[in-house]
Amino acid sequence: MYGAFLLFPEDFMNVVSISFTALICTEFFMVIIIIHTPHVVIVGATLLSALAYMSTLLFFNAFFGKKRNRNF
Repeated sequence: MYGAFLLFPEDFMNVVSISFTALICTEFFMVIIIIHTPHVVIVGATLLSALAYMSTLLFFNAFFGKKRNRNF
C-alpha cells in the first residue's frame, strides 16, 4: 500500500478502492471454496453481501470518482 501511495499520489483513493474490491472478491471466493455442502442460506447471504457492496459503489459514486483539490 505504501508503494502504491508513492507511485500514485494523485490517484490514492482509486488504488484503495481497487484494493478493497479485490479483498471483498477474494473473501467471496474463499467462502465459496470452503463450503463443501452448499445451503440456500449461505448462497443467499453471499449473493446479498455482493449485491450490497455493488449497490454502495453505485450510491457513493460521487465519492470515488472525484479529483481532490490540492490548492492549499
